[in-house]
Amino acid sequence: MATLQIKRNELKYQMGFLEAISLQNELDVLLQRDKYSVNGDYLVRSLYFDSLNNIDFMEKAAGYERRKKVRIRVYSPEATDGKFEIKQKVGDYSHKKSLLVSASEMRQAMDGDYSFLLEKESGTALELYSLLTLGCYRPATIIEYQRTAFSYVENNVRITFDKNIKCSETDLDLLSDNLCYLPAIDDRVILEVKYNGTLLKAISDILRKYNLVQVSVSKYGVGRPIYTKYM
Repeated sequence: MATLQIKRNELKYQMGFLEAISLQNELDVLLQRDKYSVNGDYLVRSLYFDSLNNIDFMEKAAGYERRKKVRIRVYSPEATDGKFEIKQKVGDYSHKKSLLVSASEMRQAMDGDYSFLLEKESGTALELYSLLTLGCYRPATIIEYQRTAFSYVENNVRITFDKNIKCSETDLDLLSDNLCYLPAIDDRVILEVKYNGTLLKAISDILRKYNLVQVSVSKYGVGRPIYTKYM
């Protein structure tokens, strides 16, 4: 069964578009773009699930140090498979568990049917099933954006730039090619720096030039504007 677990530090910043382009140009000299970013940015679309009382959203909004998110992620509306993920954070430390699911399984999950998870020989599948069913989780919002990513094999470094971040709380068909979106963050770029152990000095020296201020911004947190307005 295709499962993946990733544990690493994760730092987040917000930047202007021009700053982001300048930083990307510097990183192009030092790092390699990942295989999806060789020809420019690429689409990322995620369907987030939350409990009936929106516990994951509320814990993020309250600033809890220990929190989680549950989502299915695809890279195209025509995707034939996706990643069902639990992402847990404690401060700057993140732990992500991923399970590969088919398009038909994604549609079952969109309908609130998680029974297919019991058919998979995977601890992550069982954990997802227990969380989703006992917590009465259901689809909450779709977040979509364009990503440019850099990677470096030593210390598992991954640096991403996410722009044109938008959301849909009313149309929750992850595989639709015609979603109706609202802007979530339309004039800023979210920079994420992920690594194991210690960040390489050459990279930290470049980042330091931009006087970046660490933030706790969450795409899921800004992707619930309708709920936030009427909660």
